[in-house]
Amino acid sequence: MAEITDMLEELEKRARKDKALRQCLLETRKASEPLLAFCAVCQEIGYEIYPMELVSAGEDFYAAMKRSTNGGGENSPMLEGEDDFYELFFANIEEQEKKESCSKEPLWTKEYLKEKNCQKSRDRLEKYDFSEKEKLFEFRKILPEETDQAIEIEKICFPANELCSDASMRERTAVTSDVFLTAVDRNTGEIAGCLSGLATDEYEFRDDFFENMKLHQPEGKNIMILGLSVLPQYRGQGLARDLMYRYLREALEQKRRFVILTCLDAKVHMYEKMGFYDRGISGSVWGGEKWHEMVCVLNV
Repeated sequence: MAEITDMLEELEKRARKDKALRQCLLETRKASEPLLAFCAVCQEIGYEIYPMELVSAGEDFYAAMKRSTNGGGENSPMLEGEDDFYELFFANIEEQEKKESCSKEPLWTKEYLKEKNCQKSRDRLEKYDFSEKEKLFEFRKILPEETDQAIEIEKICFPANELCSDASMRERTAVTSDVFLTAVDRNTGEIAGCLSGLATDEYEFRDDFFENMKLHQPEGKNIMILGLSVLPQYRGQGLARDLMYRYLREALEQKRRFVILTCLDAKVHMYEKMGFYDRGISGSVWGGEKWHEMVCVLNV
């Protein structure tokens, strides 16, 4: 019994942090044989949990609890779900799902979808003057030979807990180069800053986007921004804003609908000034942080 409870406890902790895993587990509830489907997913991700063992563990737990009651406890009433570890597990992760869904304003709100707000974003991008920055920087897609530079810039600009692995960054530059923008110093030929993303038809940010480039859909309706980095020596001159506006303008020209990113509290105001709306706390727990999910609506 101890092994089952330990595995369920560990799995629950993972599911609370990983929205994609949590949703995958919750989907098993809709299967014709929910318990079998749940155990199959558990086994796929390394937890040797089987239906009969799960049921038996709950019954053994309840029997042990009754024996520990004064007088043997044989007449102690069973509370609903008390002997069912499976139901208790789902009660806990469903509660987590409910909390997160209540903490974030739904994307499909009238405010986000008002044409005047979309037009405001489009006007801002169309009127923005890039001419001065273009004298200093070349804005273009990343080249394969610049992968090591991009990895080094990430390490300089982000704390260790927020970094992707080198392998993930290499895959990102190879697979998503069509949505990986760089600003190259015209004097040195080196990258001064970059903005990377992933195209998808999904409408909410999830941590899998950082490391699973198979999720990239080149023709996707939306863009998930994975990182905006500017080297320290180039900061304070608006290069991050230039990168973002150029990126958004390209997304607009490609008829994308939403550009979505996550940021910490301190950066919310900066992105609001760039035309993003704060949706509230994201389901992302990347790096063990609490992130705001921001969205810029380009096309309704």
